[in-house]
Amino acid sequence: MKVKGDFVTNSSSVSFILMCDIKTLRKDLPFTFNTYESFRCFGDKKSLISYCQESPCDWIDIIRGPRHFHSLSKQQYNSLLEIIDEGNFAMRAVLERNDYDRVERFQTVVENHGCTILEWESD
Repeated sequence: MKVKGDFVTNSSSVSFILMCDIKTLRKDLPFTFNTYESFRCFGDKKSLISYCQESPCDWIDIIRGPRHFHSLSKQQYNSLLEIIDEGNFAMRAVLERNDYDRVERFQTVVENHGCTILEWESD
C-alpha cells in the first residue's frame, strides 16, 4: 500500500493581492474573466470593509474594522488595508486554478499594466 505523505489540496481557485498607483478596473485589463472569477479594486477603507463584510460600512466599522469576514480572510483584509494606507490602490483577483497558462497570462497582463503582485495563494 502506498501512503501519500505530502500536502494535498482540492483547491479550485487562485487569489491575488495586487498593488497599483493608478485605479485599475476589470475593464482596463486586456484579459477575459470567466463567470466565477472576480477582480476588485479598492481605493479607500470604506469600500474594502463593505466588500469584506458584504454589507454597507458605517462610521463604527471605519474605526474598528469589519464586523465579519465573508469575502476575504482577516489576513487578506489587512494586506489590502496596508496598501490603501500607503496611498496606493489595492486589488484582489480570484481566478480558476484549472488552467495554469491562463493564470500565468493574468500575471503578465497585470504586471504590464503597472501592478505589483504582492500575494498569490490557492484557495
